[in-house]
Amino acid sequence: RNAVERVVDISRLDELRFIESAGGRIRMGALATVTDLLGSDLIQREATPLHESAVEFAAPLVRNRATVAGNIMDASPAADLAPPLLAQDADVELTSAAGRRTLPLCEFFLDYRKTAVRSGELVTAISIRPLGEDGRAAYCKLQLRRAMAISVVSVAVAFWMNEDTCVDV
Repeated sequence: RNAVERVVDISRLDELRFIESAGGRIRMGALATVTDLLGSDLIQREATPLHESAVEFAAPLVRNRATVAGNIMDASPAADLAPPLLAQDADVELTSAAGRRTLPLCEFFLDYRKTAVRSGELVTAISIRPLGEDGRAAYCKLQLRRAMAISVVSVAVAFWMNEDTCVDV
């Protein structure tokens, strides 16, 4: 095991707590909480699977502290927000002293509990493709009990139509 030399608390960096529409995508700061997702009209309208997963996410006290970035950083197969983010083509923005890079979420997850985050990098934002007028989506979580249970399986799907033809899924 590697010894940790330094721990930095970033919880008060308000610059990393936002939900916005930018560049044709929906950007969420790394410190946007699950409660922030629930309170966002933009998420409810343009990212319904993400909103639905937030509704199913733990208890209010946990939702108030749990962040979007924190949920994906562990690369847990039970991460509630991962399927909706993947379904809407999420990108992860990583920042370090060397600069900034963006990875598709599907490349961010390398293996069970392993991510592509390099030493010295910080997740600063996650962006997704909005559903728009032509998008349709769904989310389902299977759990062993009715409330506050870890996901056994969760599934999200998003697809975009051109009239009667599905053009992207």
